[in-house]
Amino acid sequence: MDILLDNDKRCVVLTNIIQNLKVFTDNVNIHFNEDHFYIQGMDTSHVSMFDINLDSSWFSKYNSETNLCIGINLNILSKILSTRTEKQNIHMYHDKVNCDKLNIEFISEESDYNKYFVVPLVDIESDLLEVSEPDYELELNMDSKKFKQLIDQLSSFGESIKFNTENNTLYIETDSEESNMKIEITEKNKDIKSLKIEDNLNLCFNAKFIHNMCMFCKVSENVEIKLAKDVPLQILYKVNDTSLLKIFLAPKINDD
Repeated sequence: MDILLDNDKRCVVLTNIIQNLKVFTDNVNIHFNEDHFYIQGMDTSHVSMFDINLDSSWFSKYNSETNLCIGINLNILSKILSTRTEKQNIHMYHDKVNCDKLNIEFISEESDYNKYFVVPLVDIESDLLEVSEPDYELELNMDSKKFKQLIDQLSSFGESIKFNTENNTLYIETDSEESNMKIEITEKNKDIKSLKIEDNLNLCFNAKFIHNMCMFCKVSENVEIKLAKDVPLQILYKVNDTSLLKIFLAPKINDD
């Protein structure tokens, strides 16, 4: 396996993905398939799941002759990526001789200090889950940074966030002993790309988890929020047309 990213913006995206995944779990299996880079996993409490698919064409170089699965500690990988400086390429490779190690290099002709890492791999037992796409009753597409800003505001007032729909309008709200906050969202809002509401919904989710899901806003300018009764919330970031980051969160069963 031998992959290279020499586009600075894409290096930042990959770094952002890895650094924010460590909030959900400590270790993941990374699948270097022949035509795509893939990570799937759940948080430690098993109420959320992430599904990340980066097409081989998204990388500057991507060679994986066989489907390779390696287990790695996200805290270590995140710490390594934090040492990368602007304009340094990300080069990862794995060979059969040192099969229990992953080699990572940050190299640039403009950089004074090239960096080289050898990372021990870990054994992780996990099965891949099938990700279905149900018929969602609400689909919202909006500016990802603005959505994060709204969720941050809501999270500061309560531990739960409710999504309610009425008369083609979406209300996102939270309440606590301090205050009740409600945000009205319609297609008239300038940051909204599209809003489709097919049925009235009243769903409640853990505010901390939604806040963590919004930390991936640097991955894409826009975010898609998808909701339906009795299925997990889906937050989708399109890295490009063929590369996607999806995060799912189970609803709170009872908020009383």
